[in-house]
Amino acid sequence: MAYNRQHVFSAIMELHRLIQKKHDYFDAVYERIPAILRSVFPIDLLSVYEFDYENHTLLLRYNFGSPNSMMEIINFLSGKGNVRRIATLHRPLWYSSPLHDVKKAIQKKEVNSLGGVPIIMNGFLTGVIICGSYEPQVFSRKEIVLLDLFGGLIGQLLIKNQWIDSKVRTHINL
Repeated sequence: MAYNRQHVFSAIMELHRLIQKKHDYFDAVYERIPAILRSVFPIDLLSVYEFDYENHTLLLRYNFGSPNSMMEIINFLSGKGNVRRIATLHRPLWYSSPLHDVKKAIQKKEVNSLGGVPIIMNGFLTGVIICGSYEPQVFSRKEIVLLDLFGGLIGQLLIKNQWIDSKVRTHINL
């Protein structure tokens, strides 16, 4: 897949600017992430998970798109399946389903390409980002490297959210 360098650079800068701004409502930032990533990848499903160290669970922080099968629900809404594998191994994962009739698969809205990366900040697992596309052959090693770069920026957002949440809880307890 050929990339327009300007689109990639613009997407990285836009996400970076969003994270650096002061926000009272972080869901607005998460809602911009799919549009930013779609300027680089043809994604139809996206989930961002945050790792909760106290309970050793993955918490769904943001979801974009509507899963249409049980396998998609497991991967994009429950934090199990491939998401759990990425988190456990701390390694990226990508695959594409070989299809005979791509147009039919796109009409059925079945995920044919999946890519996910662990979000690791300062050596610790912070979360997982996983993307799905109805188109085949979307994710390769190059796309995973880019997704990992975006994952690092999203990791900054997750850490900022954790810091603000703990600060709010401290103020409430006082």
